[in-house]
Amino acid sequence: MNSTEVYVLFGPPGVGKGTQGELIEKKFNCSRISTGDIFRENIRNQTELGIEAKSYIDKGELVPDSVTLGMVENAIVEVAKNNSIIILDGFPRNVNQAEVLDDICEKYHYVLKCVIALNADDNVIIQRLSDRLTCKKCGTTFHKIYNKPSKEGVCDKCGGELYQRSDDTPHAIANRLDTYRSTTEPVLNYYQHSGKLAEIDASASPEDISKTVFKLFSS
Repeated sequence: MNSTEVYVLFGPPGVGKGTQGELIEKKFNCSRISTGDIFRENIRNQTELGIEAKSYIDKGELVPDSVTLGMVENAIVEVAKNNSIIILDGFPRNVNQAEVLDDICEKYHYVLKCVIALNADDNVIIQRLSDRLTCKKCGTTFHKIYNKPSKEGVCDKCGGELYQRSDDTPHAIANRLDTYRSTTEPVLNYYQHSGKLAEIDASASPEDISKTVFKLFSS
């Protein structure tokens, strides 16, 4: 029996992890687990964890491990029942989470295959996120320049209302990037000598980025 393979999409907020994760999921018929989707589902259902997560997200801060780890492990185990390839989008976000991911892989006999790190300048990220639109109903994201909805203000996927998230303002984005640099970026050092880290320039168009990611994923 083949082991479940785990791939990590890593990088700062707004670098394109969600976009690339969706493209990989479709092309290679694998399953993507987004911590953002997990949080949105809990927020939408106004669970206790969702309310707590939203209080951090609205301030441009990372959701603490006490809220994140249990949800992520349960999601990984559930998805692994039906798919042998999993993409993690937005996890791990700190060294402790990276260590926990190693423990999860060891516990369930999964194999961490590759950490794909997307990088872009802060100015590029701020511009991208400032023009991002999110569906209130399903969480699908659009962009005012790169990925416009067919009808202004309406989600192509479910017909829900599009809005700008409270953490997609320049001030909140700057706070998120500061938090990323201090808390999340050290994860790169954790994986630096593992032989599993692949860094990609994500300042290009989503189409050009996906070509590079697909080559890496295929190999």
